[in-house]
Amino acid sequence: MKQQQSKNTTGIYLRLSRDDETNGESMSISSQRQLLRNYAKEQGFTIVREYVDDGYSGTNFNRPGFNEMKADIEDGKLSIVITKDLSRLGRNYLETGYLTEVYFSEHNVRFIAVQDSVDTFGEENEFMPFRNIMNEWYAKDNAKKVRAGYRIKAIEGKFTGGYAPYGYEKDPLDIHKLVIDKEVAPVIKKIFSLAIAGYSSFKICKTLKAESILTPRSYLYLKTGKYAKTYDPAHPYDWGTTIIRRIIANEVYLGHMVSGITSTKSFKDKRLIRHAPEDWIKVENTHEAIIDAETFEEANKNLSVRKHMEPQYPDDPNIYTGILRCSTCRSVMSLARESKVKYTSGNYMCGKFRTRGKEYCSMHYINRKNLNRLVLEDIQYHIRETQLDEKKLIKKLNKYDKEKSSNSAVNYGEQLKTKKARQKELDIILKKLFEEYALGKITETQFNLMAGKFNDEHEQVVQDIDNLNEKIRENSDDEDKNKRFVQLLKNYTEATELDSNLLHSLVDTIIVYDSEVIDGQRTQRVDIHYKFAGVIKSSEVYTSPQT
Repeated sequence: MKQQQSKNTTGIYLRLSRDDETNGESMSISSQRQLLRNYAKEQGFTIVREYVDDGYSGTNFNRPGFNEMKADIEDGKLSIVITKDLSRLGRNYLETGYLTEVYFSEHNVRFIAVQDSVDTFGEENEFMPFRNIMNEWYAKDNAKKVRAGYRIKAIEGKFTGGYAPYGYEKDPLDIHKLVIDKEVAPVIKKIFSLAIAGYSSFKICKTLKAESILTPRSYLYLKTGKYAKTYDPAHPYDWGTTIIRRIIANEVYLGHMVSGITSTKSFKDKRLIRHAPEDWIKVENTHEAIIDAETFEEANKNLSVRKHMEPQYPDDPNIYTGILRCSTCRSVMSLARESKVKYTSGNYMCGKFRTRGKEYCSMHYINRKNLNRLVLEDIQYHIRETQLDEKKLIKKLNKYDKEKSSNSAVNYGEQLKTKKARQKELDIILKKLFEEYALGKITETQFNLMAGKFNDEHEQVVQDIDNLNEKIRENSDDEDKNKRFVQLLKNYTEATELDSNLLHSLVDTIIVYDSEVIDGQRTQRVDIHYKFAGVIKSSEVYTSPQT
């Protein structure tokens, strides 16, 4: 419930990014705190809460301390918010402008940026929007400098990551140098020795779990308290095959530093992009190795060989490899050829269920013979349709596609026309808005409010246009795709049994759903996604008895 706020109940907000740390004590959390406490005391304000974000960028507005402050504002617990300067609040022009001009005003909160002489209680702050622009420019310029600085350090063979790779820790005397973490280095050696012994990455995972060895993330959290969000207390020993493969392929364990593998798209867009190996920066012999070159090479060779080794059951191949997937988690379905568990021998089941247990997914099991039968029958049914009347089948497939489109009640062409018209309107509005602000025809408050609103709408409209264009392309290709599917079927008119060639030539994916028992009959949905044609209406639901 919203509380009745006192006129001077004050919250002070303190923020320090990693980049600010280079500016010394003047930007530190402690110096900000002392400055704001002194200011509040001089003004007779009562500080009821301090909000701190240490190590968070000003371009990121999803900060824990910042979010707590907003929650208290919206609960009516604060009447005044004080920061050292505007940049502590944020370095995104539109976001910061919205907060200072709209958000605080709507919640009857007085905002003060001490060193910028900003006080929303007093007269209009004419230079506040320009300070916000400069703060955003600073963030962009600083991001370029930081990126260049990281590259220089990488070329020099210095470590620039946030935390050391598993098996190492940062040197207490030099954070850009790695030293061996004696507590878990034996685990790294064990992983490599198991790989050399012929263990698969999956078997290595099972071995580590059986020995209750913490995963790298679990170990890091319990040692440092960092990355709490990724720590799973219920499964601290659940190693994954991906991390095993990454460890075995990582040259850091040879004593080499490899950097520049990924980077963010921009100072605002934090999504990672992966660079080509030839663009990575590699410096050899920068720190003590855990693994020697011979061991490293042998372990990697063994894992690579296992990927291409002869199948374990050459006379009984799994023809559904890469095609059969669980409907719930989309994991590849695993074939259990022999099992003591009831109903599982000779059945496919969810791969995640099989390797990680019922906490992660349900079984989704389907008998292999029943699956082979229903897939072959469905393929043969469509082959017969092609032989009887090819044009009729294409017409039927086209009809299904139109039904799917009409069922969603959309007219993509009309929607696209409307969205493009709105995009033009917004372009004109935004241009006019900036002109009117530059000429002084609208106030700062109006400019910040409208610019933020129209920019958000413009971004959404552009995204909608891209999505609609994609849907239109898909629809326009439907008839051609259906013709190509029929041509494929004509190549297999004599199909009498299901083999890998037939299956992989005609089918993209098969999705298996959990079964239901209705009137004593086990009914299970299986969606066959054919190449070019997708899911055909007649192949969605099947009944398969328990075996």
